[in-house]
Parts: sequence; structure tokens; C-alpha cells
Amino acid sequence: MKKTLFLIIISSAVLFSACAPSSQTDGAGQTQEPGSGNPDNDNNEAAASALVTEEDYRGAIASASDDEKKLELYTEFSSVYRMSADEYKEYAALCEKAGDTVSQRRALFALYRIDPTEEHGRMMSDMTLKITAKDDDKAEGLLAALAAELKNCEADGFSPEAVKKLIASDDWKKSFFIDNGTFTSHTEFSGEGISALTDADSIESRVVITEGDSRYLCIVSYDGVRVGRAGVKDGKTEGDYYFRQMDAENVDIVSAKGYIKDGHYVNQLEVKAGDTVYSGSFDDAGHTKEKQPEGFEGVVYAYAADGGNYLYVEGADAATFVANVGEMGFEDF
Repeated sequence: MKKTLFLIIISSAVLFSACAPSSQTDGAGQTQEPGSGNPDNDNNEAAASALVTEEDYRGAIASASDDEKKLELYTEFSSVYRMSADEYKEYAALCEKAGDTVSQRRALFALYRIDPTEEHGRMMSDMTLKITAKDDDKAEGLLAALAAELKNCEADGFSPEAVKKLIASDDWKKSFFIDNGTFTSHTEFSGEGISALTDADSIESRVVITEGDSRYLCIVSYDGVRVGRAGVKDGKTEGDYYFRQMDAENVDIVSAKGYIKDGHYVNQLEVKAGDTVYSGSFDDAGHTKEKQPEGFEGVVYAYAADGGNYLYVEGADAATFVANVGEMGFEDF
């Protein structure tokens, strides 16, 4: 948007009257003469009032003494004019350096709109938006609502539809998506009692919420829902662990219940696949305690009650095998 300057010719008497210095009254009722006060403030106000055209802003940015002043000028410049691609890039870089990822995302989005290249799209997808309740007044409430649903993930009455509906809502998209899934979105939310990491694109949304000494997982995609809960100790997932996977029709595929320490299972693990329940045990280092079938190429880590059916990791060596959560087909969060 460009500003247009209109020149109105008026009588010399009025002109001279308008140009004459006048007194002003401040909020305390004291009279101030123009130009009095802090000289630095007067100079800054004079410099700011001189920024009218695009070239005015570009000249001021080029001569700015530091990044803080340059960022201030870019913020004002971008609110008045549409800048060039290089200017949006520099503005975004200054926002990132200052830790203002909200303005950084706006700058990169503006950059992509005027020059929608693969490089600029990747810059959007690679950045992480870091927000608090001050930046987004709905984000914390949305995360608390999702955490409330996930606390019931082990119960028979758990509702995957409620989870899907929340993540598909317009409010959720405004807080945690970029342009409704055109770009991969990474968001970190930090609050007093709750924090979260979210990753989303047009195919899948992944949310990890930490609330107190508990952590909750939710993954929603076209082929179903994966949810879970776990304990947290010193910022790491440790303690009781539960994971559940359901297909697009909300039918249970598999669930796992055990104890995690240092990223692997210890003690007992129970896995339910269909109508069959498998049980296995591990030592403190995550090595299986289960008897291995003779000549078997792989590691059996859990048996069904009949002793004939079992779960295994193909190609693993029983002497070195560690029951790392992610490598066994379950989610590590």
C-alpha cells in the first residue's frame, strides 16, 4: 500500500499561522514549548517522521547502527509497504535472531506469497514457531483439552473421534498449522503447567504434551490414531508407559503396556494384538529374559499364554539386543 501526498494551496496568512511555534499542554497540565525536552527523543521523532517513501525506509535500514534498530525499521516498513524478497529474508533472519518466531513466520509467509519457490517453502517448513499464552490466547486451552482426552487413552470409553475433531478444528489449525497444511508446521508451546511439541503437514499431525510428571502422545493420520501416555523424570520419558494404535475405523490394532527407562523397556511388557495377549520381561539394561527358540534368527521378547505364539525382532542378536521402544514398532515419546 503506497501513501500519496496531496498538496493544498492555502492563503499565506493561514500558512504563516500554521508554521508558527505553539505551546502544548502535557498530561500533568504543564506547558511545554516545541523542541524542548530530551534532544535524543526529538531527533528520533524527527527521523521517524521523515520515513515516508520506500526509499526512505531502505536508506534508514542501510544506515541503522545495530540489528535492534534495523529490526524496528523493518517491522514498520513491512506494515506500510510490500518489501522485496531479499528484504523479507533479512527481516525474517533478524526476527529469528531476536527470538521472535511469530514475526519470523509472518515474514517468511509474506516472502513465499510474493515468490513461491521451493526454497522459500522449505524455509517455512523448517522453522519452529515458539509461542506462549501471550502469543496465542487459545493454544493452552486447546492443549489442555487434548490432554484431558488422552488421559483416558487406556479406557474402553476412549474417543478417537473427539481427538480427531479437536485437531481438525479451525482453532487448532490457527494455532498449530501454517496455511492449513500446505507446509510442514513445527510448534513449541511453553506454559506454566503445560508444554507441547506439535508437528503437522497435510498427511499427519503429531502432538506430544507434557503436563506435570506425565507425557501424552497423539498422532492423527489418514490411516488412524495412535495415542499414549508415559511418566516423565528430569525431562525424559521414564516410568509407566502405555501405547495404543487404532485404524481409520477406530478398531484396535495393537497396544503395549510396560515401563520405560533410558529409552528401553525394563521389567514387564504386555502387548495385545487383536484378541491375543503377549507377555515378556527385560532386565535393567533392556535385554530380554525370555527363552530363545533353538536356531531362530532373531530375538523373541514376548510369548502368548499358550507358549506357542510369540513376538520377535527379526535379525537381532540375543546377546546384544536392547528393547528400544521405537525399534520395536511402538512410539517413543
